[in-house]
Amino acid sequence: ALLQQLQWLEPRHLELATVPAHVKFWSRAIACVRDLENNLTHRAPKAKMGCITECVKWLAKISQLNGANSGMDADTCISSLTYVIVKAQPQYLPSNLFYVSTFRHEKRLNGEDGYCLLQFDLALKFISEQLSTMQDEKKLAAGESIRSTMTGGMTIQRVMNHPAIG
Repeated sequence: ALLQQLQWLEPRHLELATVPAHVKFWSRAIACVRDLENNLTHRAPKAKMGCITECVKWLAKISQLNGANSGMDADTCISSLTYVIVKAQPQYLPSNLFYVSTFRHEKRLNGEDGYCLLQFDLALKFISEQLSTMQDEKKLAAGESIRSTMTGGMTIQRVMNHPAIG
């Protein structure tokens, strides 16, 4: 439910290049995140890890098409994953990442798989921080609204400068 608050997010908001030809690649990356939650076909940690790695590979293809010949850097990966996670709207992503990191053999989480899992975890933490900030701003705005109502729409400065007080 909280991820729905970020549905307005577009690649340009995360400083990602937007090229119409890449829509199918974004769609495939989003499908990988959705497949991660499909417990009928992806129950084992290995199968879930395959979805995670495949998603990052699709994002690397997008980065490569955008001219990143040396590969995708970590910042671009996290920004891309943030966009994909928001668009996929997974309900149990934190649980799936925990499941994979807990039950996938430690030796199998080295190299590419470990990198991909870490990037997913970092993107999820970034999203959580953004949602937390949005919640704090809403609370602050609600508090200002209440305060404004209580003072008849006047700020503290205006109340102190009011002729009846001065």
